[in-house]
Amino acid sequence: MADTTIFQRLALDVRLPLDAETLVYELLNRAYPNDVWPDVHVFSEIDLDLNAMAETGRVILYSVESPKQRDRGLWEFTVTFTVLGADVNNPYGLSRDLYKRVMGWPFEDATMSGKISRIVSMDAPERRSDAKENQGKNIKEYGFDALMDARDIQ
Repeated sequence: MADTTIFQRLALDVRLPLDAETLVYELLNRAYPNDVWPDVHVFSEIDLDLNAMAETGRVILYSVESPKQRDRGLWEFTVTFTVLGADVNNPYGLSRDLYKRVMGWPFEDATMSGKISRIVSMDAPERRSDAKENQGKNIKEYGFDALMDARDIQ
């Protein structure tokens, strides 16, 4: 126990990595579904039922790169967001709304996993080629990437 205390006092830069995937998941689930977008589903990986959900509602997929420590407690990572939905479900409108919400994350309260400090850069939402899983279906795909800084809660 004493070694741990000495280690923690002398090596403040050695920290457990930020759980960026959970941080993003918690922030997305704070925002969706809501009154304007009541049928949004949030996933971190492709699921077999996504096509059915995208046909009748909207799906937000996100992928988080491994965070890199920039300073004590400060981490940088990239998130790729993909919005799936049928034309009638306005996937482009949802991708624009998601873009606006992500831009506001530095002003959100911290989650149990950390807090977004700054959006370093972010692409505008764009139409992406339809995924193989969506070929032959009326599902459109829009997406963007965001590079952000976050603080851990250690």
